Amino acid sequence: MMNRRFLYLLRDSVSHGLGDSICQFQSNFALHRINMSGLFYPTRPPPNRPRGAADAGRTTAAGRSPNTTVTVEDARLPRPLITFQSPASYIRLGRMGFMLFSSARGGKDQIVSIDQLGNTLLYSTDSHIIRVMPTLKQRKRMPISLVVGDSLYTMDAFPRPSDAKCFEVLTHCPASSNLFSKLDWHTLPPPPFVFKPCRELLKRYIRSYTVVRHSDILVSVEDVGTYSFDTVSRAWRKTGDWVLPFSGRAEYIPEYDLWFGLSSYADNNLLCTSDLSAASVLKPPTLRHIWEDELRPPEDWVRGLAYAVHLGSGKFCIARFFETPEEEPCEDLNEKRTQARSLKKKKNRVKMARASSAGDVRDLPCSPAWRWSAVARLVEGSG
Repeated sequence: MMNRRFLYLLRDSVSHGLGDSICQFQSNFALHRINMSGLFYPTRPPPNRPRGAADAGRTTAAGRSPNTTVTVEDARLPRPLITFQSPASYIRLGRMGFMLFSSARGGKDQIVSIDQLGNTLLYSTDSHIIRVMPTLKQRKRMPISLVVGDSLYTMDAFPRPSDAKCFEVLTHCPASSNLFSKLDWHTLPPPPFVFKPCRELLKRYIRSYTVVRHSDILVSVEDVGTYSFDTVSRAWRKTGDWVLPFSGRAEYIPEYDLWFGLSSYADNNLLCTSDLSAASVLKPPTLRHIWEDELRPPEDWVRGLAYAVHLGSGKFCIARFFETPEEEPCEDLNEKRTQARSLKKKKNRVKMARASSAGDVRDLPCSPAWRWSAVARLVEGSG
């Protein structure tokens, strides 16, 4: 059985109003909960041992597994559970970041939201209770997050030398028996590469990250290498001059004893695996298995971001976003926002990828963001 009952998806939109006779823009984020039951075809249970890339005759000579032909269909999202709204701004749209915070102590399906001011909310999808949490020590421009044990770690994906508090952890006080009264943000030391001379901010971009040995956080930066943070000793060390072979977050899947994630954008963000436990300073990790993507979107769709979500029992949701030509070109921001609002009703219908057979590809509706259409795919890993 799948460990995750629901898949959570946030769809953003833009609203505006008048404040002090000046137009204000606000970003709204509608949270949709998608029931996972019935979305997979009947299939065999995950194996009891990891399998190699060439196992079962399902891979090509290059270690890649071809998927069945996929068609794109319309689908509808369920009604939103709740809508978050960022603080209004006169000059720019408000930003919010969202993190799934599941822990043995706090329970599953809790969502942490942070806005551009560092304000933090904790929303329980089971009880539908919102709790106001302590404010971040320093606001994050583009937060990335990982859960280790009962703590939520977050860091700015573009850390700067002036960002002494770019790395924080939301954790419980050990002496407290109350779950929420002592939950607070604590500042952690930034990774050492933040303080090294660098002319371009993009050179500091954390391109991939994951957790190894259940307690160490790895972050990789192009042309810098990979650093490891020990969550017990709270100390950094350099793991190697190599970078993780993933784009974004990778996750360890115990059923296969491998790390799963997406390959680079240049490689079409394909689902892939690697054995990070075998890596060392002189031995960089390599991709062990790559799933080919046979999705054929319309030619005028421009590929954007992609995300991989582990659903349990070796199953994954691969969400792909595409820019679509539904809007006419406009000259200024205000006109573009007006057009985006006029398209709101059209965006109630979303895209779904459907496989022609019970192979690696499954069905799941997903949501578009503004100016973007999305295709979500459920993929069952095979090691």
